This record gives sequence, C-alpha cells and structure tokens, in this order.
Amino acid sequence: VVKDLKPTDEGVYTLKSEHLILDTPHIHVLPSSDKKRPSTTEKKDYFQRNKHTL
Repeated sequence: VVKDLKPTDEGVYTLKSEHLILDTPHIHVLPSSDKKRPSTTEKKDYFQRNKHTL
C-alpha cells in the first residue's frame, strides 16, 4: 500500500530488488474516496473433509 501520494507523483516507476527489476505502468493518482468499496476477494472452499477414515 502506498500512502500520501500527490498528483505530482504520477509517472512510471522502476522497483528493484536483488533478484527482480519491475517497471510499472503509468501510475495515476486519484482523489481519495470516503465511500467504502466492496471487497473483491472471494472465499471458496476447494477441499472437503472426508468423514470416513481408513
């Protein structure tokens, strides 16, 4: 999470670590919204426990 961005912070950034160099697409700074956004995370159970054991 990046905080305290200003419109003058817009642009393309390069993030570097010891093993990776990542160029970001153009970053746009939007005004903050007081509205709460709906969650985009969805929980799914892919495995069911078997009640019978051998």
